[in-house]
Amino acid sequence: MKLRFLPVLAGAMFAVGLPVAAFACPGGQKTNQQLTPQQQSQLQQVQRNTLQEVSAVLTPEQQQQFQTALASGQKMRAAVSSLNLSSEQQEQVQQIMQASKTQKQQLFNSNS
Repeated sequence: MKLRFLPVLAGAMFAVGLPVAAFACPGGQKTNQQLTPQQQSQLQQVQRNTLQEVSAVLTPEQQQQFQTALASGQKMRAAVSSLNLSSEQQEQVQQIMQASKTQKQQLFNSNS
């Protein structure tokens, strides 16, 4: 049941035209580093996976609010912060976001 929103959420992220570097750079900072096409593809995959994993933690109502926030141009962290998450959900989302940050850092570090 929860999975029916995933394509919509993934589409919303790319439909609003989130720039890769702005969404993905660890620490919320933009980077001037040039990523190879393969790294850009890997980065986009990390973003899609993160979006799907976060969405899986949410209730259907929260998923709708999340989708609306992303479609209106909010960044993922701001969109998640605007939801009324239980402490268990907060912990799960925090773990997902930390794992995503680590993966992104590895990608950016491999480009150094």
